[in-house]
Amino acid sequence: MPRVIISSGHTAGNPGIIANGLQEYDVARKIAKYALKYIRLNGLISLSTPPNLELAQRIDWINKTGYAKATNDLAVEVHINDGGKRGFEGWYEGEGNSPSLELTSRIVEALASETGFPNQGIKSEYQHELGSISFLHEVNPISCVVECLYIDNLEDAEYLKQEKNLETLGKGIAKGVLKYFNLEFRDLDAVAPAAP
Repeated sequence: MPRVIISSGHTAGNPGIIANGLQEYDVARKIAKYALKYIRLNGLISLSTPPNLELAQRIDWINKTGYAKATNDLAVEVHINDGGKRGFEGWYEGEGNSPSLELTSRIVEALASETGFPNQGIKSEYQHELGSISFLHEVNPISCVVECLYIDNLEDAEYLKQEKNLETLGKGIAKGVLKYFNLEFRDLDAVAPAAP
């Protein structure tokens, strides 16, 4: 059975973008936690990277798990965007059609559908201002980076301040992962045991 790793960008000491009373690291960790919850609820084997690992350490940790492209395993890294736009953006490994492109598309589409926020599209890592994205091409599993809303847009930031909304974002990521595997997403209420 394919397996999934959920990672979140940055560390407490290097928290990423800070704006509107939010830190990227804190918000991304919470979204990743909820994504993991719903992925596990739907029966997929999954792991999350430990907190406070710098990028090179996260990549090394992931690669030591044994998860790999050959077994259709996934690694999804959660970030929060900046740049004043609204909605979601995704990055995939390399360029052209690939499992990474498919995975990124599914997740960004699911997030936009789940929340009603705009889909800003998915892009090849080669379109990034850095020229490439280490996480995407250095981890062994099929990979994607998803940017969940814009921390420097007031409307997005207000949404990100609500815990229930972070859970909705985590659920959207999980729905995209399930869609990638052609599996039906089961919601918490649908699988929870009935009250006595």
